[in-house]
Amino acid sequence: MILRKRVKRGTRLDNVDLEPRLKKPILFLLSSSHNQDSKQLLKDLYQIFKEFSTFRQNHKSNQTTSTNKLASDSSVNVLINGRNHRECELICGKLGFGLYVVASSNKKRPISIGFGRMYNRKILDLCQLKVLQYKPTQHFNQLDVELNSRPLIVVQGSGFGQQKGHLTTVRNILLDIFKGPTHTKISLDNIKHLITITLIDQSNSSNTVDTTNTMDNEESVEVERRKVYKNGPKVLFRRYLITLLKPKKLEHNHSNTMLPRVSLSEIGPSIDFELEEVLESDPSVLKSATLLPRGPKKLIAGVAGVKKLKKSKNVKTTTLGTTEGKVYINQQPLNQLHTHHH
Repeated sequence: MILRKRVKRGTRLDNVDLEPRLKKPILFLLSSSHNQDSKQLLKDLYQIFKEFSTFRQNHKSNQTTSTNKLASDSSVNVLINGRNHRECELICGKLGFGLYVVASSNKKRPISIGFGRMYNRKILDLCQLKVLQYKPTQHFNQLDVELNSRPLIVVQGSGFGQQKGHLTTVRNILLDIFKGPTHTKISLDNIKHLITITLIDQSNSSNTVDTTNTMDNEESVEVERRKVYKNGPKVLFRRYLITLLKPKKLEHNHSNTMLPRVSLSEIGPSIDFELEEVLESDPSVLKSATLLPRGPKKLIAGVAGVKKLKKSKNVKTTTLGTTEGKVYINQQPLNQLHTHHH
């Protein structure tokens, strides 16, 4: 009698990843035309967002697409480093990235970097910046933060406070890239570093390059959305380590709470950008890209439904967030008013 070894049969669920990894939304692409400084700058930015990003380098020998194919497949015509943005559009469309950062170098622009957002496998909007000054992370003798920590982001500058415009597009692109993935809850102990993005507005009407003569009539709509700067505004990128020191009770603090002292130490990288080109998104495409999905009407499989808020009459919210309402009282008949004289 031959005894056969009993083999435990595996189920189909054994091969399924019960906790799939989140898709990394940011692509850091190093162009084939680059130098050591542009490569180091892109690596420094990638190390900050390494958890939810992918680094990729293009080689001249591995380029499988020609310039004609990139130009025909892409509907975006960028004047400065247009080929790099079209390559990012092609790679992001195939691999499913929603944001990209591309670094390159040439004789006129030793260090150049571009940021862009994707929608429906096409470029939604983008901005191109030239690096004026760069200090790598190795220049700062400070300890780096933990990998899974989240940053605080401070965006400052009068141009960034506009409701709409090319500078508002730059602000939204930088915020989407540097803030990382959105979470419903974040622990305060997990916030370890601070990122500041400061706009120094030095632009005026003479610093804008007129591109209407160089474009065809078919691209007139795109020309209205594009803005090319000659000596554009500067954007300063700084990064600091947040350290909570021993709390100190203040004299003017009447409560018994002990507030910790916050110390900021720069950990790099420190980058001074100059804005060169901005391409705004099409309003109709942006409207469809920013639509929020509707929640389920009822409780389905543990998913809480989203109740539709009813509009209240005579209720408004001020600019400071205070809710005010009007109450109408019926006219009181004074002849029926009861007093102690009756």
